[in-house]
Formats: sequence, structure tokens, C-alpha cells
Amino acid sequence: MPSKRNLEGSRPSIDSAHAFCKARGAVAVVADNSGDPEKAAYLATLAPFVIRVESSAPDATANFTFAIGQATTPFVLPMGDDDFLYALDTAEPYNLAELPADCIGVRPMTEVFIPGKGTIRRKEYAINASKPGARIHEYLGVAGGDNSAFYSIFRREPYLRLFQLFDSSHPTRGGYCDWSQVEAMFSSGKMAYDPSILFRYNFHQWSTPDLVKEAEKKLFVDAGLGENYKQYLGLLRYLDTFILVARASSPLGPQLALETAKETVTGYLRGYAKQVAEHPESYDPEVRYLCELAMKSSDEMEIFQFALLMVERLRPGLKDGYIHFFRQAMVR
Repeated sequence: MPSKRNLEGSRPSIDSAHAFCKARGAVAVVADNSGDPEKAAYLATLAPFVIRVESSAPDATANFTFAIGQATTPFVLPMGDDDFLYALDTAEPYNLAELPADCIGVRPMTEVFIPGKGTIRRKEYAINASKPGARIHEYLGVAGGDNSAFYSIFRREPYLRLFQLFDSSHPTRGGYCDWSQVEAMFSSGKMAYDPSILFRYNFHQWSTPDLVKEAEKKLFVDAGLGENYKQYLGLLRYLDTFILVARASSPLGPQLALETAKETVTGYLRGYAKQVAEHPESYDPEVRYLCELAMKSSDEMEIFQFALLMVERLRPGLKDGYIHFFRQAMVR
């Protein structure tokens, strides 16, 4: 749990994590960069099931990666400091020691809720497709527009390596990349399902059109992207997902990971190019021309290079930033 909120704002979530850990013999690692002495004192009373780690991380992405790195268990489950976690006695807990080798993690039962309005949806599913690209499509089919599966149990080593790569090398390190991160993890292996764990995800910031607009703008503008970021959403999703799926550290191995990105993720760029063709008045002439070339090409890596040229129109330097990100991702 990376935690920036003070004690008052985070205590309900911390208490739910503490109760869960006592029930299941787990440990909650709280990477605390709130600077709140009352919170530090309270967390100290919750040992050994809650461990507070002082964090000087400058932003949310760095603190998230730091929190994962402080865990010592073979499995981790990320949690926001406004979310809730419960151990249910209505089902037998999944034995993580028996998780098959082709599984990258375990999905808890997930409830998406809005404070004051209650639960708006419940998600109960595994990801079972045998092929990496099929798992991405399977997830997109059941996600229903929210990415609450981000908060699942994952094998710590590949999960940490993905976020270390992202934190150290991604050109914006933006919080908007969560869909790409989840798709990369699900491409890496199947996901079992444990109905004995309930994760309640706080959906407040996405609960109304105005809040969505505000949250989106904050995510992209805070990442250093301009006010015209919406014209490039599909392009950014393509680049981020392609590189993270193709990463050499994937449990798939470098060759299969890159082939999966080519076969599965390239469709995102074709979808973006179609959007540009249907609304040419909204796009830069150079972007329109590059999209035309991408639509004509059958070479996935050539299409990737066209995308690099396009993203430079969003912000100077992004092309070189993504080239660096890709090169780092190709290092095992």
C-alpha cells in the first residue's frame, strides 16, 4: 500500500488490510510518504501484520514501485489507501503454494463502489485462455470499462520487474498507463480466481462525467502532456501496451513476448489510424499522413516506427523517450 494520505484519510483502509492479514497470515507493507507523525505512530501499533516503511518517493509511481520492492513474499497484492480488503469465510482460500506454473496470479472477488452510493458492480472471474494474446482479449471482454483487476494478486518477481522498468524508463511515468500494465501482466500468464478474498475498489474519482474529465486531465497533464492529449489516447495506449507486453523480462520469454505484442497490440494502432481517418479535421497533417502509411503497412515493426514519429507531435522528445523505453524493455 503506497500511502500519501494522513491517518484520518487512510485509517479505514489500513484497518481493513490489518484485519485481512491477521485472518490470513499475511503482511501489509505500507510505504508511507505522508509525513504524518500520528499515522506513523498508529502503524507501529499494528505490527507484525502491518509494516510501515518510511518513503521519500517524490510521486505516486515511485512510491508504488518502492512499496512492491519492500515486500519479501513471493506474491503481492497492490492496494490503494482508500480501498478495502476482506477475508471471507464463505469459500475455501486459494492455496498460493499450489498455483500452477502457467498462472501469473490470482483474481480476488472485486466490488467497485462509490462512497455514499454503495456497490455498483461486482467482478468474479478468472483469466483462463491458453494463448497470451487471447488472455488480453479475454480480459478486455470482462473488464466492463473499469480496470479494477489492477488490484489482483501477482507473482512478485515479474510484477516488480515490470514496474521497475516502467518507473525507471517510461518517458512520462504517467498514472494513466494502468490498462497497459495489467494487459502486460495478463499476457504473461493465466489468472486463477479466489472468491474468499473481497477487494473493494473506490470508484469515486470516476463516478461522474465531470469527475472523469477532471481525473483524466490530472493524470495526463501531471505526466507533462499537453491539453490536446485526448487526440493521442489510442496512440499512447498502443505504444505503452506494445512495449510492456514485449518486454524481455516477461515470463513468456523474449521471442514469444515480442510476437504477442506484434500479433495482438498492433490492432490498437490500426484502430487509432481509423479514428484519425474518420476525423481528419482534428489531427495534425503529419499525423494523418503517418496514419495512412501505418494502415498500408503489413510490417508490425514498421508500424511501431510510424507510431514513434506520431507521438513526437504530442510533445517534443517523446519519440526519443519511447525509443529509450523500448530499448530498456528489450534487456532481460
